Amino acid sequence: MFSLNGHYFNTFAPVKDTSIIAEMRAMNPNLGSEIDAILLYNCAEGVSFKLGYSQFFATMTLKMLKGGSNTSISNWAYIMWIVRPDKITFQKVGVKM
Repeated sequence: MFSLNGHYFNTFAPVKDTSIIAEMRAMNPNLGSEIDAILLYNCAEGVSFKLGYSQFFATMTLKMLKGGSNTSISNWAYIMWIVRPDKITFQKVGVKM
């Protein structure tokens, strides 16, 4: 299964631009947006493999709040094995006497 999701991050509180102290202009509440691509493969009952990639696009508002750069690449990837023991059934093996 493949999914592609988008997220949009905003601040609830107003953000003031402190670069020009005399003005203290309100900034756009948008912090940035993110795109996630996820691939999920069910190997067996109770066992699956997940591969994900995310790309974040920061704004000037986030740069003002957290520092750093809003033009540099912000991305990450992950690999995850998911094991659900309660979903796995084991064959009962016993010794006959």
